Amino acid sequence: MPSSRNSLWDPPFPFPEGARDLPPRGCIAATPALLAALLRGAPEPMEPSASVFMLGGTSILRGRDHFLAGPVLGAPMAVMALEILFGGGAGSLLFAGFAGSLVSDLKPGDLFVPSRAISSEGTSAHYPGALAPDPGLHGRLAATLRTQGAASGGAVWSTDGPFRETREVRGAFKARGAVAVEMVTSALFAAASFRGVALAAALLVTDEFTEDGGWREGFKDPGFLKGLEALSEGIWQAFTWAPPSPADLPRDTTAPRGAGLRPCGGRRPEIPSECQAPPGKTARSLTPRGARSLAKTPEAWRESRSESGCRSRAKTTRTDRRP
Repeated sequence: MPSSRNSLWDPPFPFPEGARDLPPRGCIAATPALLAALLRGAPEPMEPSASVFMLGGTSILRGRDHFLAGPVLGAPMAVMALEILFGGGAGSLLFAGFAGSLVSDLKPGDLFVPSRAISSEGTSAHYPGALAPDPGLHGRLAATLRTQGAASGGAVWSTDGPFRETREVRGAFKARGAVAVEMVTSALFAAASFRGVALAAALLVTDEFTEDGGWREGFKDPGFLKGLEALSEGIWQAFTWAPPSPADLPRDTTAPRGAGLRPCGGRRPEIPSECQAPPGKTARSLTPRGARSLAKTPEAWRESRSESGCRSRAKTTRTDRRP
């Protein structure tokens, strides 16, 4: 680990030997199912490098130019993993997670690339950084996954209380532009911004809240299995994708320009007083979904743009709940 990075930890941390001298680019997977899917789609062979006991067995697998880490459950565990990866030399990170939909435009199996986050978890309060992804990496990730039908723009709400996502609380966060909910992304955005690590996130919708206030899980939906494979095929390409043109950059259709980018030093988890108010306005529709497979290289992808249909994807039987 670079000595300059070691000096940032107070007190010095017992660093896992297998996490030293990592490649500069890698992915963090929230769940075992995502970890397995990203390993299948990795651009190079990867071998186990470390299992971090203090993180409950989070694994680090590495290749020559990339690494893969996971699973991580919840904001504290995810940020501890980010700190270790940062200490090992990581400079660019992509996070793959599961999320629940708050709007009718996102269904189980859809991919979502959030442009900002709203926090009601406690970890990000310790990191005075922006609750937003790195603009360049986010733009490449959104452009890459858009070929897989991903929606971009809008906020993700990160919470420590998945059993307290009541109708009133959901309405309050939807009024602030949230279109999906999970437990990790806001903390990763803040910690990565604080440490100077480029990070962007891609979320796979696993469940949804229905119009009548109910909840429907979609882990067994055919669309979920396809979305899992689409994510594994597409996410790695963001590291090598050519910079998108201005027309390809994601547009946040749910909030004023710059919303959610404020510094968050001393921030406390946001549990707004309006949580007891009736639900407010909902977020507007996202980028229309489509379906097109992504080739392994940008050149091959461009050649395949004229082809119709989707590549058949191998099914996976492993399912997991979003953290």
